[in-house]
Amino acid sequence: MTTLCHLTRGLAALALMSAAAGVALHAAPSLDVRKPPVISGANPNTGPAALDPFAKRGQWFLPNSGGAAFPLSHEFHDNANGQGGGAAGTRAIYGKTSAIVYAAGPGTAIVGFSIEATIRNDTTTAEGAWQPGANSHGEKSNLLTPYRGVLYRPILVAEFALAAPILFPAGPVAGTPYTPSSGPRILAANHDLRAWYCFNNLAPGGNYYVPSWQFPSIDPGTTASRVLTFRVLDGGLVPADPRYAALVNSLSTGRDLLSNRTTSLKISNWVEPLSIDSGAAYLPAGQGSDVSVFHLIPGAL
Repeated sequence: MTTLCHLTRGLAALALMSAAAGVALHAAPSLDVRKPPVISGANPNTGPAALDPFAKRGQWFLPNSGGAAFPLSHEFHDNANGQGGGAAGTRAIYGKTSAIVYAAGPGTAIVGFSIEATIRNDTTTAEGAWQPGANSHGEKSNLLTPYRGVLYRPILVAEFALAAPILFPAGPVAGTPYTPSSGPRILAANHDLRAWYCFNNLAPGGNYYVPSWQFPSIDPGTTASRVLTFRVLDGGLVPADPRYAALVNSLSTGRDLLSNRTTSLKISNWVEPLSIDSGAAYLPAGQGSDVSVFHLIPGAL
């Protein structure tokens, strides 16, 4: 993924651990998404054709500013404590509604909202076995190397939203893994980058479709937060839409809206539902995440 700014920190405090996914041990919920250890399925074309068609270098991003595309090597998860997660458990990736814009007051359609998103680096407190991941374009996790240490250049990807109103240049393609949510579209408003999403078996097989936000590097035991803002197209979210209830619930109670278990590898599905994170060790099939968090490690700087 291309030239990245040089980052300097005390690397002596960092440590790497090796283990097979699903084996009981002390493990961190930050896992390598390069190939190997990730393996391709029937569709090997899961990255940008001109740069890394087989996504061997990880998850790719394109800055809105017009800079060069680049990859990140690892994905950070919010597994439950004892299931590969750390002390923060399923709130290691946490988001709460911070504002709602109604069409004409509470009870009417939601036409905009904000989420305060927080990433807590609990890699050094993580323990237990975890379930491996897969995604809609055939990739699977293999023998992974759990990572403990600084989350360098973390980026949060909102898989429940669009980076632009158009979905694909000619609309969804028959037989692809693209799985749109029913109802009005959620459009990101203040994202910094767009993440690559593979949607069919044809090269290049995807594009930079998914809105993403850059966070500062996060030391173990510390957090970083950003406010993510969104508009809702197609007349807004009506009260009968499950996403409406989730946003209102989170605003009044502070409940977590953001999830990313290890069963979700990279951007596993797009567009995902936006829902409350129940805190369960693992979520139902196809709902293992509604966001993803990627970052670099020292050897990938």
